[in-house]
Amino acid sequence: MARLCLVMLMLTAAVLPAPALGAPAASAARPGEFLVVPGLSMGPITIGMRLEAVENIFGDPSKVDPTGQTQWYEWKSPDDHLRSIAVETLQNTVVLISLAHDPRYRTSQGLGDGTAFMEVRHVLGRPSSTIRLGGFSIIQYRTLGIGFVIDGSGRVTGIIIAPRV
Repeated sequence: MARLCLVMLMLTAAVLPAPALGAPAASAARPGEFLVVPGLSMGPITIGMRLEAVENIFGDPSKVDPTGQTQWYEWKSPDDHLRSIAVETLQNTVVLISLAHDPRYRTSQGLGDGTAFMEVRHVLGRPSSTIRLGGFSIIQYRTLGIGFVIDGSGRVTGIIIAPRV
């Protein structure tokens, strides 16, 4: 949990490569290209996907953190220094997906970057936990398999997808 918080902190200050980030605006996107499905996927990346398949989509990662039992791979946007997507892997299999500052990615209810936390709560109900950190919070809906990074203004700046618990 502490590692997730640290990674989310890095991602809120961080940034997806050419194929995904250089893609046309969401209005011209293929259906589902930027759809966030709690507990399952974020756009084309799914929980359980092999790392090689993720690299086939996004190319080589911008950053690799091989410390600990799991490994983190991050892809930063070349045109927006805040936008990024990262995956945590265990034995080269995606176990968690994290997104920062990319308004194209949305749930089927329209929740995503810039959404007010009060709207998230209205749509999804009471969160299972809240982790308050300096300047932001991580709001978790564990039974749904989704979490949101909320900034000091009360708006979503990141999304986390994990298996449902």
